[in-house]
Amino acid sequence: MVIQPKNLIRRSLLMNETLKLFVWFALASAIAIAPVRAEEKMLVNGTDLAGWDGAPGWWRVEDGALTSESTPRSPARNATT
Repeated sequence: MVIQPKNLIRRSLLMNETLKLFVWFALASAIAIAPVRAEEKMLVNGTDLAGWDGAPGWWRVEDGALTSESTPRSPARNATT
């Protein structure tokens, strides 16, 4: 089977247009699902709970991280397992 040059050009143009369409949809999808960053707000300052509006006595800052734990003496209520 001999492929005519005219058919090769037509196939090449069709593949080129398909590729352009794919790239366009990929870019549009990436833009549509890109996260919109809200203004960041620090929950704690990394040293203490100043300004923290959490359950008193439950939370603490440990190594710069907001921390809490559930123990048999102080179990977490409504916690997921």
